[in-house]
Amino acid sequence: MSEHLGYIDSYFNNELSPEERRIFDQRVEQDPAFAEEVAFYLNTLNTAKAELAAQKKERFREIYREIRPVQRTGLVRRFWPYVAAAAVTIALVFRFVIFSGAATPLNLAGEFIQENLKEIPPTMSMGDSLELGKQLYNQGKFTESLTLFENILNTDSSKTLAKEYAGIVSLRLEQYDKAIVFFTQLENTRLEKNPGKFYHALALMKRNGPGDIPEAKRLLQIVKDQGLMYKDIAIKWLEDWPTE
Repeated sequence: MSEHLGYIDSYFNNELSPEERRIFDQRVEQDPAFAEEVAFYLNTLNTAKAELAAQKKERFREIYREIRPVQRTGLVRRFWPYVAAAAVTIALVFRFVIFSGAATPLNLAGEFIQENLKEIPPTMSMGDSLELGKQLYNQGKFTESLTLFENILNTDSSKTLAKEYAGIVSLRLEQYDKAIVFFTQLENTRLEKNPGKFYHALALMKRNGPGDIPEAKRLLQIVKDQGLMYKDIAIKWLEDWPTE
């Protein structure tokens, strides 16, 4: 591992040239041993982050234990009105969500992501960069997965699957502006079953900014009218769409 550590580290820090990244990706696809080293590197990096977070939590516990009980009581009393107000607000929101039954665009998008985008199905071709990126995504390592897909696109911007996966990972990271860029690029490519417009609408529904919801509805209408991928879901959502 030590022989390639600096090389792999440079790749994920975007320090390699496009040609060097192309060679790196090619090596991942053709050299299973090297692909394992890359996977080990990413797994080690993720473990180190988790250990650092654990150390921070332990330090917090130490500080908490060091504060005298009287001091803690005073802090609780001082902030209790804010805590109580927050609790009331949370209760009201909970009651609204549970009992109102309103199918808002935001809720529809969230349900779809939870039910359909929790994993990216693997394929039979193991060892290439796309499969490694999907593996990282399915392990919940979204940041590392996005970096890998972006590096693939930096090497070859015509990789449509990399655009789709990069958009999905950005969506899960709540980086909606970036997701929309990837999905817009995807919908402008020639694919027999193109999910780009549906995913674009999905990202707009999650971002929920000024003008996003009407634009999402317009895109879903196109998905329905042109029979694009996820047409059936678009039809159902448009039927449940709240009146403006």
